[in-house]
Amino acid sequence: MEKITVHPGRPYPLGATWDGSGVNFAIYADNATAVELCFFKNEDDARETRKTKLIL
Repeated sequence: MEKITVHPGRPYPLGATWDGSGVNFAIYADNATAVELCFFKNEDDARETRKTKLIL
C-alpha cells in the first residue's frame, strides 16, 4: 500500500481539487473533531480501498 503524505493545504475551494502535483481537500466542519477521508479505486466500488482519519 502506498504511503500518503499530508501537507498543509488551502481552505478553498471546498471539496477535492487537483493542483497538478496532488489533491487539496477543503472541508467545512464547524463542530467536528475529526473527519474520515475515504479513497475508492473505482467509482462504483461499494467499499473504500483506503480510509484515513484526520484529527482536526
